[in-house]
Amino acid sequence: SHSLRFVSLAQTTGLLDLTGNRLGNAFPVQFATNFPNLETLILNDAISSGAAPETLNLFQNLVTLSAVNCGLFGNLPTTIGAVTTLTSLTLSSNILSGNIPSEIGQLLDLEEFNLDRNFFGGAIPSELGLLTKLKDVNLSGNSLDAAVPQQVQDLPNFGDFVL
Repeated sequence: SHSLRFVSLAQTTGLLDLTGNRLGNAFPVQFATNFPNLETLILNDAISSGAAPETLNLFQNLVTLSAVNCGLFGNLPTTIGAVTTLTSLTLSSNILSGNIPSEIGQLLDLEEFNLDRNFFGGAIPSELGLLTKLKDVNLSGNSLDAAVPQQVQDLPNFGDFVL
């Protein structure tokens, strides 16, 4: 059936795109163990609401995570820093709040970082300045402090960032 095709595809290609599916109101952390080789997880418009999971670190091979308009709420867990394989993190149009965790600075391969249209506040973490591969950054539509740390301003592609 259709769902078996997804499972087979996810196990062989490392890609799981569930855009627009109705997965209910919880982030599917079980995918980390069900699909240990998962590299790309796209959940855009697939979750009606749910807390950002503390167990993001279980996704040990994840390169791309996109969960746009999923009703994710609460803080972005500090465990995000343990997913060091990430090159793209997009959590736009959710209800995430609190500070952007400084652990984001551990994602040294991150190229795309989009947290726009959430409820983040406080300072942009200076640790973002450690991510020299960043090309596409959008943090607009939050309540972040206007001051941008010098380390972030010194990044090669800073002129293209939307803050």
